[in-house]
Amino acid sequence: MKSRFPDRKKLYNIIYDPQVTLRKDTMMPPFGRNELLAKDEIEKVIDFLYTL
Repeated sequence: MKSRFPDRKKLYNIIYDPQVTLRKDTMMPPFGRNELLAKDEIEKVIDFLYTL
């Protein structure tokens, strides 16, 4: 995953609000904007994804 998204901030923005970063019609919920995950939780998700 780290090779696909070397820019951590870009991946953060996708998780935070994919409707702005990717497409309006994406099925992925905006985890940050809807406060489903806090900023530190998104960082932990990214840490995990980078281990894959």
